[in-house]
Amino acid sequence: MQSEEGETSRLAKAFGPGETIFHQGQPGDAMYVVQEGQVDIVASAEQGSTHLSSLNRGKIFGEMALVDRSPRTANAVAGPSGATVLVIDRPQFVYLVSQQPAFALVVLEAVVGRMRSLGSKALNNGVPA
Repeated sequence: MQSEEGETSRLAKAFGPGETIFHQGQPGDAMYVVQEGQVDIVASAEQGSTHLSSLNRGKIFGEMALVDRSPRTANAVAGPSGATVLVIDRPQFVYLVSQQPAFALVVLEAVVGRMRSLGSKALNNGVPA
């Protein structure tokens, strides 16, 4: 039987400074939890790139594409000092949601928080929500 620490290290992945974790448009086959460092979420468009957020230890990302099976809506890039993330694939995600209601609540809170933030940004920029 593998220890919890061994399991965590098996699921962790390190990225160097500026290294891409996933690209906008890719299929979403996993979500991530920042363990160390920083992850920048950046959307690309014909007009250039837009920095959406910077995520630190304990923050999750990539869950939206995992939930609705849509392509990634932005790029995730390791910050200036790199990042170590915990990778949670779809089968693990489904298991955790079904067996750990608190995990499902954390994911839901993250999605709702992002939706509220986008709505607020849209209103501040004069864009009807």
